[in-house]
Amino acid sequence: MNYQVESTFIHPLFEETDNLFVSITFETSPISQNLSKNQIKLKNAISIIKEYENTASFVNQLESLIDDLSFWNQVKQGLVLLMSPTKNLVYFLSKPVPTMTIVDQCPYVIPLVRYFQQLKEVQLLLVNRRMFKVYRGTTDYLTLEEYPTKDPVLAEDVLGKDESQRYFGISQSSVHHGGSNKSDEEAIDTMRYFKYVDKYVLENYSKQSNLPLILVALPQYNADFRKISENPNLYEDGIKMDAITITESTLKQELEDLMIRHYRYEFFQLRDKFRTNQANGLASDFLDDIFNGLFDNRIETLFIQNNSQLLGSINPSTRTFQLDPNSIHDILLDATNLALSAKTRVLILDEDEMPTNHKLAAIMRY
Repeated sequence: MNYQVESTFIHPLFEETDNLFVSITFETSPISQNLSKNQIKLKNAISIIKEYENTASFVNQLESLIDDLSFWNQVKQGLVLLMSPTKNLVYFLSKPVPTMTIVDQCPYVIPLVRYFQQLKEVQLLLVNRRMFKVYRGTTDYLTLEEYPTKDPVLAEDVLGKDESQRYFGISQSSVHHGGSNKSDEEAIDTMRYFKYVDKYVLENYSKQSNLPLILVALPQYNADFRKISENPNLYEDGIKMDAITITESTLKQELEDLMIRHYRYEFFQLRDKFRTNQANGLASDFLDDIFNGLFDNRIETLFIQNNSQLLGSINPSTRTFQLDPNSIHDILLDATNLALSAKTRVLILDEDEMPTNHKLAAIMRY
């Protein structure tokens, strides 16, 4: 089977709504751990797809994957496979996803929304008094950035071994010290170097990417760097560990912990905003209000309960929807696609994170 491996969420395929789509998601194990289990899950999905009309071409392609070791060698913890008559997209995810097989008029993207909302791209500045380096990525991957200029990067090259050669100065009043000794001089040199690094990173990384910058440094260096930093992208929370000894796996774990704290804080803020706006008529968990808001592009933030369904049908041209427990179509997917096409923020939340006890809720723009 021909397929395209994707690592970003938005793709033109998601905007197509007039074709037949097959969407398959399930938790996977690396091939070295349990190939047969992965294969059984794919076979089960194929069995479901065979029950639908006009799916023979999808089935034939999927059957060719069952024994394709080059495909299974790429799996991590979760698999999302989206198929249209013209293109097949594959996501090898680092987190598990629920097991689902869906044949519908649009791809089932809700697991991807959930996954990528927690996968914010950032830059990380690892720094101490002698060196710095910059990584870019997410909790899923990290890439060491190259130094984009030939300007010096090591402290000894920036400051010079001879004090008379040090071309980047800082007022001694910026550093508290009790007298003129070696430790005071080192503290002054550290602040000189941090000032240089801050300017270098701002000009050569942050202004180009506009990504949040997370500081990775020992607690004292973390505090000192923040005193002099003029980088507006510097994240308020940092990773207080040694920039030299930290391993990439530890860095990913620390970044994930930091991001989880950030997401939960952000969700709590949005939940409070929902409740405040609901009292003023600018938020709702009534389906009529939400779908009318989606039809009119008035939704600011759409909340969808994870692993839930609202079975029924929707017709945007007549601005109507209908719940039907006997339907096989999930209108939460329609709500998601309408919101994404309007550039509305969509959050897929666990039941205890939702602002209400309903499966769908929204904050309105007006």
